[in-house]
Amino acid sequence: MANVFTNAQRVTTATDTNAVVYTSPASTQSVIHSIYCDGSGTFTIGIGGGIPIASNVPISPGNPVIFDKPINLKANDTLTVTTTSAGINMTLSILQVS
Repeated sequence: MANVFTNAQRVTTATDTNAVVYTSPASTQSVIHSIYCDGSGTFTIGIGGGIPIASNVPISPGNPVIFDKPINLKANDTLTVTTTSAGINMTLSILQVS
């Protein structure tokens, strides 16, 4: 069983609706250790576009939002984002286990 640490990043657009930020590879489980967000506007993070993790989270310049609890994804699961504004920077810290 191989463990690989990786990062994923997305800069949102004003029209992001259930936009995929990260997809767990086939035959791999992924543990998202943290999500760092900065910018301005509001956003919703979910799994596969249907399971909300955080809804309508406000964010303002200079006040990043950090989710520091693990989120577990099975093979081919996706982490998605819906935003109300462009320019929210999202960085994920991920452990992939295959």
